[in-house]
Amino acid sequence: EPEATPSGPLSTVRAALDLCRDKAESKKVGVYAVPHYSQVALGSAFGPLALPDVLLFCRGLDAALSGLEEGSRLVLTTPRGNREYRSNAAVLLGAYLVARHQWTPWQVESALGGREAKARFARSWSRTSDEPEDKWVLSVRDCWEGVALARDLRVLTPEMLQDDAQVQAACATYEHQVSRYDCTWIVPGMVMVGADPVTVLHDPASGTCSQLLPQAELATASEETSDGAAWEETLVDTVCRDFSSRVPAGSPRSAGSPEDLDYASFLQSLGVGLVLRANLDREKGMPTKSYKDNAFEPFGISHANVRVVDTLGGFPRREDFARIIKVAREFWERRPEGAVFLHCKGGFGRSVLFACCLTVERLDVSGRALLGWARIARPGAFTTRRQELFLAGLKGREDVRRAAGLRPDCGEVEERAATSCAGCAVQ
Repeated sequence: EPEATPSGPLSTVRAALDLCRDKAESKKVGVYAVPHYSQVALGSAFGPLALPDVLLFCRGLDAALSGLEEGSRLVLTTPRGNREYRSNAAVLLGAYLVARHQWTPWQVESALGGREAKARFARSWSRTSDEPEDKWVLSVRDCWEGVALARDLRVLTPEMLQDDAQVQAACATYEHQVSRYDCTWIVPGMVMVGADPVTVLHDPASGTCSQLLPQAELATASEETSDGAAWEETLVDTVCRDFSSRVPAGSPRSAGSPEDLDYASFLQSLGVGLVLRANLDREKGMPTKSYKDNAFEPFGISHANVRVVDTLGGFPRREDFARIIKVAREFWERRPEGAVFLHCKGGFGRSVLFACCLTVERLDVSGRALLGWARIARPGAFTTRRQELFLAGLKGREDVRRAAGLRPDCGEVEERAATSCAGCAVQ
């Protein structure tokens, strides 16, 4: 944000976020958004930008630098006084250095400065009046740590960011999964998070999935779940999409393509072998009751419920963390290469926290890095400050096991572990 814009024959000046558009097939990039939700619903949240923006910025910057004449330089600018724009630009520039040039987050901070690294982002869905800036948890540096994690897991590679076709393919896959099925990989091939499939089927947006099962299986899809109707009452809703223009499930929406599968076949095609449901069968904001417990069994997909009441955003009890670890561990012992799909009503908050905890426990990675990565991979990821603080406090596998009341060395249940956490409400 210089006092005077550098100019002259040796300088090419670009607005930082415009680089997202250089390689984009759509102009709706470089702006914070949560798919399926209006801008008004996002509250005071302004970033970080989503994974396609990261990919497109990195590819755009790489191409812009490659096209410079010898001896010239590229200057990226941000609007004077616009901290939100600047923070998003700092995340993207750091992501480029980390993913494309193998820098560490510490090296990025040394180059760009501590002020940039310490800048923070409002919680998703937050209102300025109820959460002051000094309470924001996610920092720009956390996002760099998240990109470094994605690089180490080979989600982002230098080779990808040098190739237009690979970037476009990655963006197209991401957009297809988000727009049609409202789900996102946290770790590709291992942990995916999303909304309850039933809420997706009733989304009024054109192109969303409209069928839970193949046509031959639809007759059994709406039978009672084993938990009955006791789960339906006294819920406080935090994030709720608008179904006012809903299209009935099964109605034609678009011409479709071979990749536009019903939800069960979609999960099967990704190698998902276990679905973990964190929401109740019916919650305020759900257009209809959730699917029955054994709906996906004919497709080789097992299912378990770890119900967390959506009160003030929902926070699991200790035994709930222990249960998801146990169920997922048993699944991965049977199918080491299989993937787990976790969902709650909207695919934010409860399910994302569970997904991140499973990732920390299995890969022994930093919770702060996952906080940054989840906010990029799944805009809107967390619904409360408490969820973000909890994840940020996890240094690795042992911390997750302690939080679940398990022995840090082996993950077995501690006999004297507390059975609940103050302030949690779970049935």
